Parts: sequence; structure tokens; C-alpha cells
Amino acid sequence: MKLPEDHTGVTAAPDSPDALAPVKSTRALWLLSLAIAALGIFLRVIPWAGFQGVGFDEALYRNYVVQLDAVGITSYPEICEAFLKDQRPAESITKLPPTRFLYIYSAWLWKRAEFGDQPALMPGSPNFAQRDPALLSLHRVSSFFTCLWFLVGGIAAWRMFGLRALPAVLALMACAPTQIHFGQHALIDGVMAFWATICVWLLWENLRQPNRTGWLASYAACLACMVLTKENAFFVFVALCGLIAVNRWAK
Repeated sequence: MKLPEDHTGVTAAPDSPDALAPVKSTRALWLLSLAIAALGIFLRVIPWAGFQGVGFDEALYRNYVVQLDAVGITSYPEICEAFLKDQRPAESITKLPPTRFLYIYSAWLWKRAEFGDQPALMPGSPNFAQRDPALLSLHRVSSFFTCLWFLVGGIAAWRMFGLRALPAVLALMACAPTQIHFGQHALIDGVMAFWATICVWLLWENLRQPNRTGWLASYAACLACMVLTKENAFFVFVALCGLIAVNRWAK
């Protein structure tokens, strides 16, 4: 009499359709994510959206880059002192402070790398917004960090919720009007949002894997960069402390 075959513990062959399905699904998710990432970066880098002149905030950031290019990094305290003197008269207009160091310094480094000693143009020159090296450097820094913000948002979602969340979150962020606006102008908002987003992600990683030197060092470095970027990093820090406080109950 022939005994029935025992199929207990039998798995699909490595090249069977059942075994290849997860691999194909994973590959498709990665390819879809890369396509969405390319679209999002394109929309942020190509200068096509919105106001083509120079806004009030953009002009102030440009002036700081021009001053830094004239006096050098060692004289940065003098730029801060000049700002304080300018703000003391009661009738003076409130201006953005030069203590937003990381954004200004990054633009100055970009200006030195791409344009070298090329002098700044006089405001009102023909095609000023499209030709001034200081303003163009600020635009490039804003665009670069806005692209990083977009990508970090997707990576954080992948780490937290799995690969299926990656293309979904990238798709939601790719065409976000505010992100595209920040990437098209010499504004600090995209830079600050990048540091805030990466700090939230790294806090989550550290709560999951306590006492890992790499995660802790990365978190501390990003917190420092966030503080150097904008003074209202204090509010983000308070929010991060709140997440730590409720973590014991919220897990």
C-alpha cells in the first residue's frame, strides 16, 4: 500500500512563482519610490514656480552673505554687532538676525565654491535675481535642503512603517506647494524643516535602540545644526522633549 506523501515543512523552490513574488514586489516598490523621488527633486530644482524678483527676507539674507564675503568668517561677530546697533532705534524695522548662522554660512561656502571672488551685483541691475552670485547661492542652498527634507521624510516613513509607506509618503510630499515654494526661493524655512524632520526621525531611532553610539551622535549633531539654523529651534526642542516625556505611556 502506498503511504500518502507528507508535505509538512515543504517550502517553495527558490525559483518558484511564490518565492519570487515578494522579491518582485519589493523591487517594484523601490523603483516606484525612485521615480517619485526624481519627480520631487525635479520640481524643487528647476526654477519655474512663483515670484521671480527678490523678496524682503531674501534681500536680508543676501546682504549677510555679501557682508560675510567682504569681512570673512572670523569677523562674523562684527556682523552681529552691526545688527544689534541697527535694531536699537525705536523706529527701526525689525529684521531677520544674522544668528541664523548655518543658512548664511552654507550660502557663503556655496558662493565661494561656485562663483569664487565674483563680486555681488548692485541691486536693480538687469536680471539681478537671476545673476547675483550671493542670491543664487542662497537659492541653491534652499533648494538642496528642501530636496533633503523631501527625501528624509520618505526614509523616516520607511523606517517607521515599512517599505510600503515609502512611495506613499514620497508621493504626498513630492508636489507639496509649500515645499516647492521654499525650494524656489532664498528662504530658510526648508532648511529648518529638514533639521526638524531629521531630529524627529533620529529621536525615534534612539528610543527604539537606546545607547547606540552612532544614533546618539547623529541625533546630537542634528540638534546642534538645528539650533544654529534658526532661533525658534527652541520650540522644536520643546516638542521633542514632550515626545520623550510621553514615550513611556505612548510607546
